[in-house]
Amino acid sequence: MKSADGGTLADYLSDFLSEDISEEDKKSERANEKTSLNPTETAEKPLLKKAGAAKTDPEENLHANHRSRMIGRFLKSPDSLNDHEILEILLYFTVKRKDTNPLAHKILSYFKDLSAVFEADADTLKKIDGVGDKIAAELVTISQVIKRVENIKKNSDKTEFRSLRNIKPLIDETFSGATTERVALFTFDERKKFKNKIIFESNDFSKVAFDSAKVADAVAITKPRFALVAHNHPSGIAEPSNADDLATTKLEMILSLHGVTLLDHVIVGKNGETFSYFAAGRLQNIKNSCNIDRMIERSIKAED
Repeated sequence: MKSADGGTLADYLSDFLSEDISEEDKKSERANEKTSLNPTETAEKPLLKKAGAAKTDPEENLHANHRSRMIGRFLKSPDSLNDHEILEILLYFTVKRKDTNPLAHKILSYFKDLSAVFEADADTLKKIDGVGDKIAAELVTISQVIKRVENIKKNSDKTEFRSLRNIKPLIDETFSGATTERVALFTFDERKKFKNKIIFESNDFSKVAFDSAKVADAVAITKPRFALVAHNHPSGIAEPSNADDLATTKLEMILSLHGVTLLDHVIVGKNGETFSYFAAGRLQNIKNSCNIDRMIERSIKAED
C-alpha cells in the first residue's frame, strides 16, 4: 500500500516510530536540564556531552520496540489482533511515548466493544480518564470515515432500473411466500437508482392499494423522481382486472401531481409469473388519458 508521498505504509509507520522530538519538546527538555543542575554545576558551565551521543530512556526504548513488534504483527496479519490491540495501535498516533495498552483496555471496558467506541461522540469519549481532545478527535474522525465509506458502498450497490428484468429480483423477494394481497411501491432517484420500498398489505387491492393519502405521504417522505408499483394475485394468475386498471389510473394521477414518473405496474401471479403494464402498452394508454400535464394542456386547448 502506497502513502501519499510514494512510500509504503510500512515505511511510514517505521518513520513514525523513530520520529525526532518536536521543537516544543526540545525546549521543554532544555528547560528541565537548567533547573536540574547539580550543586557543583552552573548555567555558565553546563555538563559537557559528546557530540551525537543522545541520552536515551530505557523505558522509551522498551515502548518503541513493543510498538514495532505490534505494527509488524498488524501488517503481517491484521485479523489476528484482538480489539484492544487494534485500539492500542490507533492510539500510537496521538500518544507518542507512553504504553497505550492500559488506555485501550480502559476505553473498551467503558464501551464494551469497538462498535460502541466508534459510535460515541467526543464528549462521551472524554469522560474516560486519559482521553483528551486529541484522542477523542482521532476516534471520531475514524468513525466519520467508517460512516462515509459505508454510505459510498450502499449507494454504489443500489439497483438501477433499466428494465423489468433487472428489477425483478427485488419484486420476487417482496412477494415470495405472500398469502395475502400485497402492494409494493418501489422508488428511484433521478438516475433511476433504487431508493426504497414501501409495502401496503390488504385483502382488497382496489380499496387500499392506492389510497391517495398513503401514496402522497410516501412520496413526500422519500422524494423520488421515478416509481414502480407491483402487486400480487396470491390465488390467481397475473392478468389485469378492471379494478387494476382503475387503481393504475389513480396512481398515475397522484404521482403526476407530485412530479414522479410511473415506470411500470407489475402484477405477480400465484406461481411467480408477471404481467407488465409497460410491456403490454397499457401504461402508456393510461398516461395518455389521465396524465395531469396532458389534461391541463387539453383543457387549455379546449378553452382556446
